[in-house]
Amino acid sequence: MKYKDCDKCHKTKKITEFHKNKISKDGHCYYCINCVKKYTKKHYQLNKLKINKATKKYREENKEYLVNLSKEYRIKNKEIIKIKKKKYYKKHKKKAKNYNKEYKKLNPWYSHYSGAEQRCNNPHNASYKRYGKRGIKMLMTSKSFKFLWFRDKAYLLKQASIDRKNTNGHYILENCRFIEQIENTRRNYV
Repeated sequence: MKYKDCDKCHKTKKITEFHKNKISKDGHCYYCINCVKKYTKKHYQLNKLKINKATKKYREENKEYLVNLSKEYRIKNKEIIKIKKKKYYKKHKKKAKNYNKEYKKLNPWYSHYSGAEQRCNNPHNASYKRYGKRGIKMLMTSKSFKFLWFRDKAYLLKQASIDRKNTNGHYILENCRFIEQIENTRRNYV
């Protein structure tokens, strides 16, 4: 095992604790990995604003170049990206399911908001022809759905459902309310 002295901390360490560097005589950096990390971290903290401004400026000036570079990379490495995505989703599938369950428990109104938004804005949604195609617009946010949820005490309902008082009106705060699913179904088919 080879050893080398670090020029920064002046300690003798194994050669594996130094980054490789083709320019130096022995093929490794003068500073050990720990010293490089410490310097980099300190330098970044001192110059954080300058670095962020320079990065932002570079991205703005080279927007097209970066977009093309990204496209080229995705085209060249299509199969590698697929494999990496599969591995990632396989690894995080359980975590994502648990997160979604927790999120739905904490924000039960969001699924109603998401459903209404899909009906109005997504042409591939099965209900789009009865909502978005007819010109009904989603003019509410998830915060307004949260407000409605608590205003109408939807958490006390067995199966809450979002209802529009005027069936030809848009999804706006004055036109919407939470009622029981059975009542909403009867109201639509009477």
